[in-house]
Amino acid sequence: MALLVVLVRVRLRAMPLERDEGEYAYFGQLMLQGVWPYAAAYSMKFPGIYAAFAAIEALFGQTAAAIRWGLLLVNLATGGCLFLLGRRLAGAEVGVAASAAFGVMSLSASVLGFAAHATHFVVLFAVCGLYVLQEAIASGRPWRFAASGVLLGLAYTMKQHGAVFAAFGALWLLVSRVPRGRLIAYLAGAAAPLAVAAAAIAAAGVFPRFWFWNFVYASQYVSQDTSLRNLGVQLQRMAPLAGFAILAVGGSFTRPRRPVAFAAGLAAFALIAVAPGFIFREHYFIQLLPAVALLAGLAIASAGRRLGRVAAAALLAAAAGLAVVSERAYLFVQSPVEVCRAIYDGNPFPEAVVVGDYIREHTRPSDRVLVLGSEPEIYFYARRRGATGYIYMYGLMEDQPYARRMQQELATETEAAKPEIVVLVGPSVSWLRSVRSVGDVFTWSRAFVGRSYERIGVVEIGDPPRAHWGGDAAGSQPQAESSLLVFRRRPGT
Repeated sequence: MALLVVLVRVRLRAMPLERDEGEYAYFGQLMLQGVWPYAAAYSMKFPGIYAAFAAIEALFGQTAAAIRWGLLLVNLATGGCLFLLGRRLAGAEVGVAASAAFGVMSLSASVLGFAAHATHFVVLFAVCGLYVLQEAIASGRPWRFAASGVLLGLAYTMKQHGAVFAAFGALWLLVSRVPRGRLIAYLAGAAAPLAVAAAAIAAAGVFPRFWFWNFVYASQYVSQDTSLRNLGVQLQRMAPLAGFAILAVGGSFTRPRRPVAFAAGLAAFALIAVAPGFIFREHYFIQLLPAVALLAGLAIASAGRRLGRVAAAALLAAAAGLAVVSERAYLFVQSPVEVCRAIYDGNPFPEAVVVGDYIREHTRPSDRVLVLGSEPEIYFYARRRGATGYIYMYGLMEDQPYARRMQQELATETEAAKPEIVVLVGPSVSWLRSVRSVGDVFTWSRAFVGRSYERIGVVEIGDPPRAHWGGDAAGSQPQAESSLLVFRRRPGT
């Protein structure tokens, strides 16, 4: 299974970044330049994921392929820690089966497993932290309790959802009736990563931005109208993983009961991590996969004891075979760009590569860029700093009390920075404007671009993307909904 994971991830390493990956990569790029998170770019993610991407870029470079190499290492490390956790809970057979099941499930397109989402990093630290927690309970050593807390604390610095795994660890310690001092050591360790990060952010002078985006605005974001229809749609998409789900159900009825209780409890808490705001995005379900894998591993090990190892291996092969056969085109046939198109449809991710490369080759490193649209990956490809910290337009379009203020700040920051290049992203998926959107950032942007900029490029969404530069761009008649327009500041303005 590990070979399958490596082969597929290496084959798809050149896939264009999607916008979440672009955000993390851009923040990581800024950190390597000495710019703190929330100082020059704003987002409602905790800073751990940005530090993780900065480390990946420092090791492998600032390219999409480099991000994928980092994801491969994270994925393999998670599988390794899951093996250790399964072995500690119920034996090597459970560890092997759980690791193999996780490797296949985490590749699935139904959970966007090919993309370096923060949830991959959450489960890495969560699984490693829970393994160290089990070792701590067995040994009784205080430093191991603290170390497990630190690892689980790092999980929620990758994404706030990871806090539920730290809560599960605390509950398991209470159930295990460890001495109070050990529990305190664990809780102190779990609090340490965010406390250290917050202190560093405060020292850098950007704590107010961090607080607003991660707590004030984030509370508005998760309280917006949502629909459980997203859950039904997502469960249908996850049909290729049905074999593992069936095994997980079977695993919940096996013995011994303590490992089952641990895995089932982990699954229950993971469901909480999947459900904030009842948005149910595909990659949120990655957080459920370790628990499903452990339960499946328990079922396979139980089958091995009752029916023999051949039967156990056949069960694992059947579940994996269903997943692989169902997604064989994505796994083995389609090119990276074809996979991107098939999954993300009209999102301009391949076109962002074209625009970013052009900007990097035709501007100075000190030039600023404005992307009017929610495509932070363009900043990453261009290796240029944004004229504003607003790398997403979604918050400006939402029916929430800070939208007008955000629009005003976008305009003020942009006009002060005087960007050399402006990219206007046409597709509506980069804006998500609705009838309840307030203000009119479009009126301001048209006036701003019209005063000082001339069109130098048009990149139309297509297979492949069609780019027009210079005179060809000025004379073309693009369809706004399916194009990215590139403007350059007129000399002297």
